[in-house]
Amino acid sequence: MDVGYILGHQAEYEELRYSLRSLRVFSHDKVYIAGAPPPDWSVGLHHIPVEQASLEGRGEPGNRWWSNRKTNMRRNLLALLDSEEVSDEFLYMNDDFILTRPPGPVPHLGTFVETHKGKMDKKQGPYVDLYHWFQDKGVDPVHVSEHVPMVVDNRLAGMMREVWDITGFPYASLWGNLTDTPTVKSQSGDWVLNHARDHSETWPDEWWSASTVSNSFHVWPVGGKIRGLHPDPSPYENPDFPVPVNPPPSYP
Repeated sequence: MDVGYILGHQAEYEELRYSLRSLRVFSHDKVYIAGAPPPDWSVGLHHIPVEQASLEGRGEPGNRWWSNRKTNMRRNLLALLDSEEVSDEFLYMNDDFILTRPPGPVPHLGTFVETHKGKMDKKQGPYVDLYHWFQDKGVDPVHVSEHVPMVVDNRLAGMMREVWDITGFPYASLWGNLTDTPTVKSQSGDWVLNHARDHSETWPDEWWSASTVSNSFHVWPVGGKIRGLHPDPSPYENPDFPVPVNPPPSYP
């Protein structure tokens, strides 16, 4: 099957470089990028252009950064799902997903009620709206991780369109609850290395992928581990473009 990445405009794409290197553990055909154009250093990636909503002005009063970011992600994923070029099934990836071994069961964090009790009590927000949508379908939903690759197909496109008006709906939860995709409750929470207090050096053995943020990739020791696991260029890197030297791992 193919691999499909969603990609927004960024200052640099070094996490994508190492994500592509990690694809060596997954037998695949073509790699598609939906959204922003692939970086200059890349070769052999198939681009599906998708207009991106502006992400400028983050933190300013009335700014729509969060909702625009979610809109971009949804549009990019739909472009992959709707494309006649991408294989019927494909591995969905973000640019900061690092595979450590072939994909396994998709983790979940427990039921919506367990993981979002505060929001449920307030009776507002996308998880509450989606929870009621699931209830109408006779499903008691679990909260499936947003930070893990998934093998998906075009059925997800129909699900997404049904809940399109729910701002920021978690499409991983759509797929994990409404298909026979194997899921497992994860004791270590969402598979993203984003907790500043941890200064992560590694990830739990149960994880078959890890998702980074800027600090964890560029600064924390775990970023050095990722780069050490994947020192060799992938077929998707142009050898005429030098690899930037990353700052040595250190605590911020």
